[in-house]
Amino acid sequence: MQIHIIGGGIVGLLAANLLINNGFDVSLSEKNPPDSHSFDITDIRVSALSPVSLKILQNLGVWESCLKYPHKFSTFESIKVWEENPESPLIFDGKKIAQSPLGIIIENSFLRKILWDKVYQQITIISPKSPEEKDILAKASLVIAADGHDSQTRKNADIKCHVKDYEQAAIIATIETSKPHHHVARQRFLSTGPLAFLPLSQSHHCSIVWSQPHKNANHVMELEIPDFNDALQSAFGSELGEVRLISKKLSFTLKMQHAEEYIKPKLVLVGDSAHTIHPLAGFGVNMGFLDVLCLIKLLNLAREENRALGSLHILRKYERERKSENLLMLEIVDSFTNPVLRKMGFTLSQRFTFLNNFFMNWMSHHGEKNIVI
Repeated sequence: MQIHIIGGGIVGLLAANLLINNGFDVSLSEKNPPDSHSFDITDIRVSALSPVSLKILQNLGVWESCLKYPHKFSTFESIKVWEENPESPLIFDGKKIAQSPLGIIIENSFLRKILWDKVYQQITIISPKSPEEKDILAKASLVIAADGHDSQTRKNADIKCHVKDYEQAAIIATIETSKPHHHVARQRFLSTGPLAFLPLSQSHHCSIVWSQPHKNANHVMELEIPDFNDALQSAFGSELGEVRLISKKLSFTLKMQHAEEYIKPKLVLVGDSAHTIHPLAGFGVNMGFLDVLCLIKLLNLAREENRALGSLHILRKYERERKSENLLMLEIVDSFTNPVLRKMGFTLSQRFTFLNNFFMNWMSHHGEKNIVI
């Protein structure tokens, strides 16, 4: 009963690791294997991992490998969020719910390489669009599409998506600050969009995600370093003192996207192939991890019941569970792009401590029941 994964990104490789650990026969299509220099270079693209995602990596034995490279990741113990007025912040402090860390900021290419090294000798690696792939796809009991937001597999299956274009771009870069970040993730909501400062391993380094309308973003991308520093300083304020760009800049278009269907016979979508979300809350990769957890749980059930892994009976259970949860998450995050709804949420969370703690507990433990290693 072979399972074939299309896409060797973080979510696809997590699926490969979990499937191997659960005794499944796995193959994978990937045209760009991780660079052997991933441990040496610094990737300005980072992900925020929830405590549940961290626990998955720990149980797999993957986190043990990550710990050998402490400069590639950083913890955050609290989250500070504010609007234009920095004197009225909303604080999520992990100590209030005995949760430490509240999350991990980790370089994407590094995590991908760690996951790859853990599993690549135990699976069959196939070149995309090769005769060998065509043969494997025909014989596979199940195909898992993990080939990203522009998934060709999804398109080939004629699965449509609901798309909301925010008409914005997010600029990412690494910056240095004159004040230490103290392992606090910070986000300021401006009239043009949110600006996040995510703590990195060095106490004066942060990864930024700066969302703004395309015209503004294009202008900022073209700024020389001194002018960029001034613009960033003006947008963020003096929370971390003076700021200075120390990397290249990248930008990407912001869209919310949700597949109308997650499944077809012998096919299932996971991660960005099924859904993409605004980066303001950092939930994207964690939603993909929860997709994989749910799928593995149901594939184990199918094996126990001697059912075909690609049967719609099993896959519909996955679609029902994950589609409803992902839709709720997409709507929650989307609501925070609305200033009126966001202000209402801030006010309630500041006024009622139990709501603040409930949200932190939910972020920290959502999906934990599905962990199977």
